[in-house]
Amino acid sequence: RDYLMKIAIDIGSSKSPLVNKTFGITDYELNTKLVDLLKVDLDECEVVVLSSTSEQHLTDLIRETKPSKCISIGYASYNGQISGTETFLSTTAGGSKLGTQLHENIVDILGLRDRGITKLENQYKVPYAKVNLGFIDHDVDVMIIESNLSQLSKAIAEAIL
Repeated sequence: RDYLMKIAIDIGSSKSPLVNKTFGITDYELNTKLVDLLKVDLDECEVVVLSSTSEQHLTDLIRETKPSKCISIGYASYNGQISGTETFLSTTAGGSKLGTQLHENIVDILGLRDRGITKLENQYKVPYAKVNLGFIDHDVDVMIIESNLSQLSKAIAEAIL
């Protein structure tokens, strides 16, 4: 099958310590649910799921998979009191456009506090953005994210395409 493009989605490590204690769900488990939906919404694309453990490891995975675009989906964690969505984008290779569109779409869907966009310096040779959907230790963030996974997937796919 000929695909429109290859999309790499970094969902973090299955060994991540980030967990919402109230609901007993980890960031990795929440991301896995989201990626299952993204594979359907990005059916015109070859979707490669990456599970990085560090920035350097992600650099290696991107080099090996040679995607057209790459996003990392993650969560922040603080003290259960902080909420919101934040995006980190690469200023190289079209990452600014990808990251800005991702951020706007996700903030529109989730309606969580907009924690803004931060520019990253990195050596990725593809458009790249990392979005922290919300705070994994904030119960309302997790409830909103989990109850909007389908709409979130469509919003992410739209930004990628």
